[in-house]
Amino acid sequence: MENPEWLDELRRMILARELLELPKKFENFRHRVEERFDTLEKQVQEEKKADAIERKLDKDVWLLKGMWLEMKVKDNIPSFFSEYLLDAKAIDQ
Repeated sequence: MENPEWLDELRRMILARELLELPKKFENFRHRVEERFDTLEKQVQEEKKADAIERKLDKDVWLLKGMWLEMKVKDNIPSFFSEYLLDAKAIDQ
């Protein structure tokens, strides 16, 4: 095209202002959508990390609860089994 400025002027004359502004509006819209997707993606990643931490904590807590129960039973063998055994005592392994 020999005179690109003529094309711009012709567009301004033929097209309504709203149509001329569409490319810029669409670019702004696209930018906002990308920002929202980025935010959502970060939230999903953080939630995945939190879920992994929660699963690990659950596993660790159940292990501790099991250890605590064993110690509690060992310390209280007479009260747990006195109904069935007269002189119940814990024996070290």
